[in-house]
Amino acid sequence: MSPNPHFHRVFRREPALCCALIALLCGLPVPALAETAGPAEEDSLHIESSTCPHALLDDVQRFLHVELKSTRAASADSAPRVILSCSERVSLIRVLINGKESTRQLDLEGTDAALHARVIALAIAELLRDTARGEAVEPPPVAPALPPVEKPAPEPPPCPSVPARRPATSHLVAFARAENFGSSFQPLFGGGFSFSHELGQFSLGLGPTLATGERKVALGSVHVLAADLSVRLAYRFPKRAFTSEIGLGHALGLARLTGESSLSGTNADTVNGPWAGPFAFGTLDLNLAEPLFLEVAAELGVVTFPVRGLVAHGAAVEIAGLWSAASLGLGLNL
Repeated sequence: MSPNPHFHRVFRREPALCCALIALLCGLPVPALAETAGPAEEDSLHIESSTCPHALLDDVQRFLHVELKSTRAASADSAPRVILSCSERVSLIRVLINGKESTRQLDLEGTDAALHARVIALAIAELLRDTARGEAVEPPPVAPALPPVEKPAPEPPPCPSVPARRPATSHLVAFARAENFGSSFQPLFGGGFSFSHELGQFSLGLGPTLATGERKVALGSVHVLAADLSVRLAYRFPKRAFTSEIGLGHALGLARLTGESSLSGTNADTVNGPWAGPFAFGTLDLNLAEPLFLEVAAELGVVTFPVRGLVAHGAAVEIAGLWSAASLGLGLNL
């Protein structure tokens, strides 16, 4: 029998179809005509996100399927999870496969907006591959929360019943004194008090003094009594351990000269009168224990209003000429 020309034409045009028909007639299994293009899990991988735009997610999903088909990842026991977080310029990718977790942060500030989806998809594909191979990037540890900073308790206000002690501005001194009038050295001894008050860097003082002594003459002796009240203005130099002053003052006082005769037929008399004179002075106050201090002072002046007592056959006894004094006292800060 001659072959059917129509069959030969079908065989030449559709060899695969003819083979299938022959196999069907002979009871053989029909071979598969084509293989599937990729694993099913690639089509089932979806990206979870609640902060990214839907358009960006769709583009990332599309590019990711292309990357996963071209780059084979290691097999996984469970379906991977991909969580994408978007902010203004930074995207955070989190991948979980078989209990392993990896994260990657992308800074897209310098990347063109049209390439954001492709860059994110490529990063996800690489992170899926590394995580499945066990090259997971551990997520950064969460820093422990710092304990709240406690504000220091406010300091209680100072007790109004105990006022703060103010620096002393007034001073009271009791002193012993030696003074001399004239060129001959015949001192008088006594003492007095002084009160001073600070006026800024200056000090204004006031105080009485009393001194007495006896002078020998040819016919007997003369008892001298001199009292005065002085006013002082000083400039202060305060230091931690001591304070010094220099200043000017003026004294106004009374003098009493009483004669005593040692010969019979000689008359003795008494002379009373005021005296006055300016002087310069300096003091040094040494701090002892608050409020006490030790004061050393010196004065030098001239008597401008003298008191004189004449003595027969001898020099006159007088409160006149140069006037000098030295004193040592104990002071109290008030």
